[in-house]
Amino acid sequence: MLEQELRNLAAEGLRNLPAFRTGTSLTQFSSYDRNGMNDDGFAGTWSFARKEGDTFILAEWDGPGVLNRIWTPTPTSDTISIYFDGEETPRVHLPFDQLFSGDVFPFVKPLCGNEIGGFYCLTPMPFKKSCKITYTAPSMRFYQIQARSLPSADGVETFSMDWTPAQKKLLDETVGQLWNGGCAWYSAQLARQAAANSLMKKSSNQILSPGKTTVLFDQKKGGRIEGLELTFPDDISKLDRQLFLRAIWDKDTAIYCPLTELFGYAFGKKSVQSLMLGTKDSKHYLYMPMPYANSARIEVVYADGESSRPVEMSADIYYNGQALDPSKEGRLFTQWNREVNPKSVYRPYPIAELKGSGHYVGTVLNCQQLEPGMTLFFEGDDSLVVDGVLTAHGTGSEDYFNGGWYALLDRWDAGISLQLHGSTDYSIPWSRTGGYRFYMTDKIPFTKDLLLTIERGPERNESKVDYTSLAFFYTNDAANFHGVDMGALAIPKHVPTEFVFMPQITRYKIGDGTTVAYKGMLEMSSPWEGQMQVDFGDVPYGRYKLLISYDDTPESGMFCIWQRQKQITDWKSTYNAENRHHGREYIGDIEINENCNHITIHSGTRDGKNIFRFGNIHLVRIDQ
Repeated sequence: MLEQELRNLAAEGLRNLPAFRTGTSLTQFSSYDRNGMNDDGFAGTWSFARKEGDTFILAEWDGPGVLNRIWTPTPTSDTISIYFDGEETPRVHLPFDQLFSGDVFPFVKPLCGNEIGGFYCLTPMPFKKSCKITYTAPSMRFYQIQARSLPSADGVETFSMDWTPAQKKLLDETVGQLWNGGCAWYSAQLARQAAANSLMKKSSNQILSPGKTTVLFDQKKGGRIEGLELTFPDDISKLDRQLFLRAIWDKDTAIYCPLTELFGYAFGKKSVQSLMLGTKDSKHYLYMPMPYANSARIEVVYADGESSRPVEMSADIYYNGQALDPSKEGRLFTQWNREVNPKSVYRPYPIAELKGSGHYVGTVLNCQQLEPGMTLFFEGDDSLVVDGVLTAHGTGSEDYFNGGWYALLDRWDAGISLQLHGSTDYSIPWSRTGGYRFYMTDKIPFTKDLLLTIERGPERNESKVDYTSLAFFYTNDAANFHGVDMGALAIPKHVPTEFVFMPQITRYKIGDGTTVAYKGMLEMSSPWEGQMQVDFGDVPYGRYKLLISYDDTPESGMFCIWQRQKQITDWKSTYNAENRHHGREYIGDIEINENCNHITIHSGTRDGKNIFRFGNIHLVRIDQ
């Protein structure tokens, strides 16, 4: 059983992604607020299933199953214990943070680790009769733990920390090949198989023309595509609303979505580099297998538009003659969705709404708030209802993607790609972010229906946000194909009229002798004239009003602001016998252009005082 679970995390699992699972279901324990509010672990009110004395019971299952995900953004050195099959002695017993360190076998990197603010353990732990997870500590905060049930205990060997040489070798191969090698290793494997004639390869060079549809693949017999690779020598980011990929399996349209979004672009830029899909340099790849029973056709549709121009593209499609067995596996489908102005903002955003039977394998979500400020909308919880039963309820949007703690440095503060999950982007000035998560050993089966949603904000679905998502799943029920809502696609992308730069995540450079400390606000000082250059990143070119929040204090001196060699404001004193806060104080007008997208703050000494303490910087567009 353990060996099969490891193979499910290796190349074999990727190839077997279409295979159905019967008699199994996924369930998750988490610290979500049962009252529907946002106390998803902050106070620890809901951070346990029950208690045994002073011990927290975090999760427990009866019957055979596989524990396949443990996540938290707040591990401590307190003890986590995992009991199997009713035994009195735990088989896993160690400090919670060591579960993710990579230092304790078999919880090795990169199946276990810490990135984008979340600690995750994906090492599979089968059990024959039961599983109970306890935590001994003064308190517990955020967590999610999931397992899937098994239809039978036959052949199930309960997890042990003592692995056989064969199991260790299989783990080394899993980690050393697919997980460490990633998309580059898998691409090389496809090429080698094609060279050895165990896979067929269709290669073509194309010129995509505006208003035209280009056929990449057309088969009149059964088979399956193991890999799709499209290479564009030139940047296609400005064509993200004009290029579409369409896949038709057995005369059923199953995929039709913006080409860039299919390959993991976020906000018009390359982002994802996962095992399943993404971009690597100029190569765009999709490695989810695509079986079909009788025919297959893949097209690129180029809609005419303002940015229309001929586009060079080369395509490599790896396939074989193994036809779909509809009794045992499904065909790959996607659901694209976008909601900018929903009919009711007071309902969660639907990522996937599926009918019939199949299994869910992946989510890509990008979202941008329609108002300036902190990305608090990403507090919204995910919710998974399978066959009418709530099987998983999350603790925050970034948590669903195995992340945590947005807006903090070296956590959820940038686009970071891992093999099965990651952050696609993070920007406070643009008030936008996104993430992706794919499922291999933990793909989610459904027999009647599946509904995956995410809340619009921390409470009551009140946040006004532009959500765009792409859901991936295997099914043979063609009614699940929704296509693209061209009206929703045509809604212009939101460009803020005000950009906010918050001190905890502002990019800056400092001059010689200048020191900076973050104390809720940025505090700069120097024995002479200090300098701090604040970078505004990708703010659109134009004229802006510059506003700053800052404090007058008994320790403060004075400040002025320049843009290159132009002084924007005279020196201003910030000394005051008592603390006084200035919020959104107008400083002057500036221009952002290709030669200058920053300002330089100068701090000066007055009467021996040399501190300047400031908070948010606002740029308000003038020439809209």
